[in-house]
Amino acid sequence: QRWGKQLMNWAIEAAMERGFSRVEFWSDTRFSRAHRFFERQGFTRTGEVRDMRDGHVPYREYFFSREL
Repeated sequence: QRWGKQLMNWAIEAAMERGFSRVEFWSDTRFSRAHRFFERQGFTRTGEVRDMRDGHVPYREYFFSREL
């Protein structure tokens, strides 16, 4: 958790330094522990879900975003 938080803080700071106003990404629906981490870092799950078929087994992803 410590390393994940440091990495997330670094990414957010880098985005802010470059003038971005938002960070957004997709995360596999099966990663509930990661989703809790993202939400603790201020990200919101928007409710948007997409079906992925780019691997051996189809899966779904949630969309997360955070205003900077």
